[in-house]
Amino acid sequence: MFASRAQFCHFLCVLGFVNNTAQAVPKFTSTGPVLSLTLRDPFASPSGTSSSSSSTGSASGLNVSPGYSDTTLLVTSLSNLNPCCNWSIHSNGPPFPVKVPFIQSISASLVYQYNQLKAFPNSISGKINLGGFLQDRLKIQLFPSVKVKSGQVDLAISASTENDDHMGCVQMSNKGGVILKQIRTSHKFHWPFAAMNSVTVAPSFDFQKGIPSCILSGVTGSGRTAAIVDLNMDDPTLSVSHAVDDCNILSPELSLYSAKIMYYWDFKLNSGSIQTKIDPTSSIHITWTDKTDNGEWVTDFRLPLVGVGGPLAADIKVRRQIIF
Repeated sequence: MFASRAQFCHFLCVLGFVNNTAQAVPKFTSTGPVLSLTLRDPFASPSGTSSSSSSTGSASGLNVSPGYSDTTLLVTSLSNLNPCCNWSIHSNGPPFPVKVPFIQSISASLVYQYNQLKAFPNSISGKINLGGFLQDRLKIQLFPSVKVKSGQVDLAISASTENDDHMGCVQMSNKGGVILKQIRTSHKFHWPFAAMNSVTVAPSFDFQKGIPSCILSGVTGSGRTAAIVDLNMDDPTLSVSHAVDDCNILSPELSLYSAKIMYYWDFKLNSGSIQTKIDPTSSIHITWTDKTDNGEWVTDFRLPLVGVGGPLAADIKVRRQIIF
């Protein structure tokens, strides 16, 4: 146990050193290390991992695991806290303006999860923005990523017009049996109507599953209301998103396959946000994010609407994000 903690502390010290070094270079800006700790998780397994934890520590939905009861997480070891560390760096302009002028900017991020790989980062990803093509009317972006434990290497290449009205993306991977993973495009058409300002068509094809899909969306002239039709083979949906005001967004969603209705409510606070997801057949899930100067608190409340435990039975998951 001592060796594992020493490896974790050594990893944070290395990131802190790289962070200070990057700050001395005016061309680059670094963020982090950002440490996320799970202070309470009713779905934590005995090994310290959670069936609902997110790799980045951000607010995400809870997937209920019926194998665990509503018990408070006992912080008896470092594994119970499920520490996750993120560090990123990006250039503030062209990093090599003389030698490679067509590279507009580069960025890289690193994710470390103690419960997966104690001595090495879990994943490394990057982003490269290329420009200067067709008199700057065409933008090309490269998204390489590596998963250290599985050895999976992914690469996404996207090309878009200057105003982002038309975009195409190709995703490739060395895992899954096929190199070409997915192809998707997006085309936005502007209409001179107040009731419908623009329509976007986004078809795609998944080569691993061998199935096509398409997303159709339309936005009103005010930009406050959008209708989205997700035509996928598994569960096609129809949703409407409406901004009631600057702080409240309501988004009901209807499944075209099962006629199931979901309700989403996003409420913006001065220091964070509250996201509410209501499934009338299952539960109410509320995620409260409270931002502070040195990080944020993320609290998940899940109130079951069916099952045993009484009407006030609820699960609470608390995570703390610390920015060094």
